[in-house]
Amino acid sequence: GVVKVKSRLKNKYSGIDTPNFYLNGLVYKAVGDTVVLTAVSQEKHITSIQWKQVPDIAAEWSGGLTTYYSHFKGRSALDVSTGALTITGVTADHSGTYTAEINYNIANSLELLVISSVSKPNISTWCDPEMTSCNLTCEGDTTGAKPVTFSWRLPGGFVNSTKVLTITMDKTETSYSCIVENPVSREESAAIPDPFPQKRNRMWILLCIIPLAAVIGIVI
Repeated sequence: GVVKVKSRLKNKYSGIDTPNFYLNGLVYKAVGDTVVLTAVSQEKHITSIQWKQVPDIAAEWSGGLTTYYSHFKGRSALDVSTGALTITGVTADHSGTYTAEINYNIANSLELLVISSVSKPNISTWCDPEMTSCNLTCEGDTTGAKPVTFSWRLPGGFVNSTKVLTITMDKTETSYSCIVENPVSREESAAIPDPFPQKRNRMWILLCIIPLAAVIGIVI
């Protein structure tokens, strides 16, 4: 037999009802989401079901009442007609390898990883004393939210996969915002303006004043 995972969720990342997110063979869910693990077996008549979060039993049924164990109590439901196990309000404790056993025949396993949603980031700015280059850092709480990726939104396009963006005065954009995302969520910072305009304005004033001072000196 085979085991298939079927789950649908609605969260701030998707905004719509979507299936599980798979990455490198893992099934990702956000903390608090619901996951439905659907066991598909060749058995025509189901007489026993056992789900394991390896190596421990999560839920089992063999014709009577369904028994749930540990952190599956009070938040799980086993459909004895299909073998589907629904877990609501998942936590990090539900991460792990799962196997389904239908009529004592073990099907293949799956890996579930429950992670936190990312928080809204903010941008910190550090510039060198000469104001020729600046480092923009995308900062935010990513505790329990990995794997996390960073990208930057610029008027001219996107710069991907970098937490720190280095910009120079001769190559700059009018605004910057950063995006942090993981397999279950995505957040974007407020945009910040180009940190160089004031410096350029000062340079423009100096460029105007110096020749003017020279002319005045010649006249005097």
